Amino acid sequence: MTRAPTEFRYWDRLDRPAHRWMRRASRALGGFDLAPPDDVVRAFADMYYDADPLAEAFVRDVYLTRGMAAGRAMLEDALANGAGPDAPLTLMGGSVAPGIALRAMGYRPSRADIEATMHFWRYV
Repeated sequence: MTRAPTEFRYWDRLDRPAHRWMRRASRALGGFDLAPPDDVVRAFADMYYDADPLAEAFVRDVYLTRGMAAGRAMLEDALANGAGPDAPLTLMGGSVAPGIALRAMGYRPSRADIEATMHFWRYV
């Protein structure tokens, strides 16, 4: 069974006239269906429940234990003084849109993949 939060209304909206028309047009003109396969949609719905373990630990250990002021102070300090040497890796590796696409394809980038991407973008 697929878990899907209430705000994930993909299946509820498939029967709307505009959606049906667009899908029919794409099949007739382009030979493909705009709607992704059901297993991909189920993977997207299930990903709503994926969490970042490091972020969850931070919220648990700082915000829920020491309060919002302490969490905000840590954020301000990171913005003013830098967040550490792995911060760019975390930002790139946790990028939402590419991450979702990679996850849907069953791929998780390694640290080496992320570093290679950063090296590439340095010269672009």
